[in-house]
Amino acid sequence: MRHSAPHSAAGSEGASDGRWARLAYTQLFRLLLPIMLLRLWWRGRVQPAYRSRWRERFGFISLPTAFRGDSVLWVHAVSVGETQAAEALIRALLAQDAALAIVITTTTPTGAAQVRKLFAADLAAEGRPGRLFHSYAPFDMPGSIKRFIGECRPRALLVMETEVWPNWLAVCQSRAIPAYLINARLSERSARGYRRIQRLAEPAFRAFTHICAQAGADADRLLALGARTEALSVTGSIKFDQSISLDDETLRQLVANEVAAERFTWIAASTHEGEEQLVIDVHARLLQQHPGALLILVPRHPDRFDRVDGLLARSSLSHVRRTQIPDQAGLVRTADVLLVDSMGELLYFYERSDLAFVGGSLVNNGGHNPLEPAALGKAVVMGDSQFNFADICSQLSGAGALLTVDRLSLEATVSSFAQTPGLAREAGEKGRAFVVANRGAIGRVCERILPGLRPPPATITES
Repeated sequence: MRHSAPHSAAGSEGASDGRWARLAYTQLFRLLLPIMLLRLWWRGRVQPAYRSRWRERFGFISLPTAFRGDSVLWVHAVSVGETQAAEALIRALLAQDAALAIVITTTTPTGAAQVRKLFAADLAAEGRPGRLFHSYAPFDMPGSIKRFIGECRPRALLVMETEVWPNWLAVCQSRAIPAYLINARLSERSARGYRRIQRLAEPAFRAFTHICAQAGADADRLLALGARTEALSVTGSIKFDQSISLDDETLRQLVANEVAAERFTWIAASTHEGEEQLVIDVHARLLQQHPGALLILVPRHPDRFDRVDGLLARSSLSHVRRTQIPDQAGLVRTADVLLVDSMGELLYFYERSDLAFVGGSLVNNGGHNPLEPAALGKAVVMGDSQFNFADICSQLSGAGALLTVDRLSLEATVSSFAQTPGLAREAGEKGRAFVVANRGAIGRVCERILPGLRPPPATITES
């Protein structure tokens, strides 16, 4: 245990309740495992990568020789957004310790692809040395996690944002492996969900060696769920420090050739079911006043590309899919809509747009990251479902860089920016300045976690 003081009867009873809750959770996890595997196989119809590397999800990994010993750090990032946010932190940690090697896990194939894209030169592969190694994250079952940890023997675990797995944390705690929650955010809706399983959630949050929260509201919710006061800091969002690199000049030129600078161009990014039809209808009416306008439509999930293509085919608008170019270069210049059915290219389309609508916000999904378009100097529009980035959206709104709309006012807002392009440029510059002024979270996070990144003791006890 971390503290030597004796437990009170109530404390012992609470710990016992927590163990029973975790045992029940583990049994339920095992019962649901066939359904989870079937879901992976089903999703593999559209993304074949879901059907590969299943052994890794059970903790079977084969690390290169360089990843042996006590110099390994485990960083977990769920998918694309968390991986992007982790990039600057990972590079800072590698720079701090020349002997450090990092095993980075993701849950989704799109996250794996993002790792390959961001860290191509650093990834270890067969016959090639490197300081990074990717694996899919092990299932939260004691056998899987013990197998994974036994292979990589990490000196610490860094979990990005709020991915809390009770068995991961219990096994790390039993082996004296420090666990850190980085860039933690917790909406009120997520907090309500955790409160329903308080006996399971509280020991998990208490097990973190330190939690670096994005904002004060996140910290308050984490404390209410059991996080220890002395192990919690508000460090800001490391997404302000996220690298916005547009270093693929071939792709950059392709987008520039297709999206004419003289056209008013707005992008609807990371959209969900229920949003695409709305923005298609808005754009159809916008074209009556601004015939040259272009909509760049970027669905959030690849398995919905064909469905959105069908919506466009049934509309009055002409459209081109990103995968049709450059085979048929120049098509976008005469199209009303460009459907981006590719991954990892969003920043390049943000750069070429005048106005960015960030999706997941006109449906009750909490919205996606508005900092990327803001950092690129783009005016940002979102619906009022912003709980995933509530603090950041509030600050961007206060800086005059983000406008909140509803389904009725979206059309008028886009039309206003199309009518007066200078307004979009002004709001975009305010957003860019806001992002620059709020950088520095990486340094604050490193101050909290670097003292604990030391090799774990040799003596261990099983959970």
